[in-house]
Amino acid sequence: MLKVENFSFVQSKINELAFSKPNLINIYDKEAKVNIGAQTEEAAELAILSLNAAYEAIRNRNIDAIVCSPISLGLLKDKAPDFRNNGSFFANLVHSENAMRIFCKDNLRIATLSNYQIGEIENSLSVNYLHNKILQLDRSLKREFVISSPRIAVLAVNPINEYGNFPSKIESMIESAVYNATLDNVFVCGPYSSSQLFNETSYKSFDAILTICEEQAATIFSLLNGKDGAIYTTGLPFTVTEPFCDAHSDQIGKDVISTQTMRYAMYLAKDITSNRIENYYLRKNVLKISKLELAKNEPG
Repeated sequence: MLKVENFSFVQSKINELAFSKPNLINIYDKEAKVNIGAQTEEAAELAILSLNAAYEAIRNRNIDAIVCSPISLGLLKDKAPDFRNNGSFFANLVHSENAMRIFCKDNLRIATLSNYQIGEIENSLSVNYLHNKILQLDRSLKREFVISSPRIAVLAVNPINEYGNFPSKIESMIESAVYNATLDNVFVCGPYSSSQLFNETSYKSFDAILTICEEQAATIFSLLNGKDGAIYTTGLPFTVTEPFCDAHSDQIGKDVISTQTMRYAMYLAKDITSNRIENYYLRKNVLKISKLELAKNEPG
């Protein structure tokens, strides 16, 4: 359809993959009508089948990572009404409550606590929940991005009022959670208002920025980075990435969307998977020393 020259693939079985060319795995026993850019029931069915097939492949260790294509929520509103995004789909399959999406491009990483809007999660937030999410992001930066001493900034939801402070209880919880995380030797600061953190280049002093809701993360990432980059879902037993894409479905197949985001998502999946494997073997035989033994060996 796209008239791309010098491209070929191998139609394979998942347990008989070729390493010299791209492999195409057929998961559909019917004839599929491909209508590029159109939202159809058959396309929705194929999307869900593809995600489930990818999960079975990685669960059986036929593959090492999953890179998802962008998907329209409108496409899946009937077939999978609870579908939020690709990462949350796999989180539900493995019953993980720790999934966290991180918008990535080079040294810019913006993590989000939840897929929900701020009004949906405001009543369920707690200091303990925020504290655990800060610790999770710190671990992810160390083990999956190989940053030995990560610096994390937590973004406020509400702007500073005329008296120079935050009027909302959310920011009060963030402040307490940040303090608790520093007691765990995590380098974290906040809450920051947008005007504070993104004034000139202040945000570049941090390895990651933690936001409360995805709307914040996506908006900021788009403003700072344009349309490039990818999204990584941490907190899963395997690597899942997808391109950051705000393109409309009617643009698909018209050779107007950059392929750079998909390419970046592939390389990100490869790097994170390699880092996870290396970290696993480095920590596999780590010497376990109790806090009591450490205290005995401290000078003085």
